[in-house]
Amino acid sequence: KWSSVLLEASSMRIDQMPALCEGTEQTGILKKEIAEQYGFDASCKVYGGAGDNAAAAVGLGLHEEGDASLSLGTSGVIFGSTKSFLKNYDDAIHSFCHCLPDTWHLMSVMLSCTSNVNWFINTFDSSINEITEKLKLIGCTLNIKEYGWDVEIIPNRSQDLLREIDLIEEIARLIGYDMFDLNLPNPIKPGKLSSSQIALRKLKTGLIVNGFNEVLSYSLVPESKNNLIKISNPLLLETSCLRDNIWQEHIKICNQNIKSGHDYCWIFEVGNIFSKIPDFTQEEILNGALYGQNKFEQWLDSNKNNNLTYYEARGKLKEALSILNLKIEDRSTDTIDFLHPGRSSKLFTEGNEVGYFGEIHPNLISNKIALKKMYLFSLKINRILKASTRQNKWITVYKQFPTVPKMERDINFIFNKKCLVSEIISQIKKSGKKLLEDVNLIDVYDDDSFGKELISYTFRLSYRDSEKTLLDSDIAFLHDSIIEKIEKKFSTKLRD
Repeated sequence: KWSSVLLEASSMRIDQMPALCEGTEQTGILKKEIAEQYGFDASCKVYGGAGDNAAAAVGLGLHEEGDASLSLGTSGVIFGSTKSFLKNYDDAIHSFCHCLPDTWHLMSVMLSCTSNVNWFINTFDSSINEITEKLKLIGCTLNIKEYGWDVEIIPNRSQDLLREIDLIEEIARLIGYDMFDLNLPNPIKPGKLSSSQIALRKLKTGLIVNGFNEVLSYSLVPESKNNLIKISNPLLLETSCLRDNIWQEHIKICNQNIKSGHDYCWIFEVGNIFSKIPDFTQEEILNGALYGQNKFEQWLDSNKNNNLTYYEARGKLKEALSILNLKIEDRSTDTIDFLHPGRSSKLFTEGNEVGYFGEIHPNLISNKIALKKMYLFSLKINRILKASTRQNKWITVYKQFPTVPKMERDINFIFNKKCLVSEIISQIKKSGKKLLEDVNLIDVYDDDSFGKELISYTFRLSYRDSEKTLLDSDIAFLHDSIIEKIEKKFSTKLRD
């Protein structure tokens, strides 16, 4: 019968499981269309049957307590029949129900048996005859097959030669370890990580030191929509397709933490997603989710709202990405259907889209897909690593500390709320030429007197000449030119 403990541990129910039967028990009759297609009799019976090793054991007559066999072929298999369920956790031996009634068997398998033998032959440069002679020398009965050898071990060595690797070591001892070919490269060069590998490790470290936990989810998912890539012969319906996103699994992880009473959950994962539109593609991305305040001093804020605001959550991602010295630009969007249309943005660097960030759509909460407000983000790994490992960003360039003071001027405009601050700053820098050193947003003021669609932004412009101290007359024309271009570009005006 099915184990209730294991079903509970794997979040399965007994009604989801198929009926169990003995290998010798009839379970039905072959479908009429299948029988006609393959030329079977219409009354062909279907039985529980057996796995390959269990069926081979029956053919060898291994059904009594203590009967055992060792097979060394494409895979290496130790098989032994038992009358009851036995367990051995320490030696990688598994217990299975035999295909015969009221019988069990123990089995340990290594899939790379032939590869190990081939490695040994190539390493020692020994012929098949020499190896067979050594096996016979230690009392083994050897039958050469197309797939390798069937080897029978004499009783007094049965506790010593348990695995194919034990057999290989014994042959190596007899031939001599001094016959090993070192195969060392000449000259020997130390290995190292590539810039992209280092950057990816930095990115993960940046997220972890800012409070995120790395998780791992399965790439195989159940079929839920037609555009998923289907597996031709899946083991289970729950793992029948390749995933086309990671965020759905992250919402499930957050939901589990919410149900467990955790006040916060900050997670990220580096993994692949798959798509068949327009062609079959595989893309590596970094996906993440977060909700709640991640801090130890929660008793100080016990009466306050524990939810993160949009800007607090976005700030956490910004802190994590700062380790790569990348400038990420946010552009508001309402095209991502699972994100809040007013609280989501696409992320850009060097003019290329590299991901998204946003609050989940309220419909996901109302439909109980997500249990509370949370934020999702995604980054395209290849584009992020390519941008961060460019020479001008990857290699630190040190500049001489300026010996002349800078001159600062503040300008205050009233803009339409649809105007992006990043675009305004970009235009100011473009208009400022060589003397303009830096531009920073220092104040945002929203008042009904401006109108519902308008908002006030104050920017601080820093001017500096590398060779002399600037005077007002040196920057007056340039400063007025910047104001004029901003007013024309964004149809705005200086605030009175």
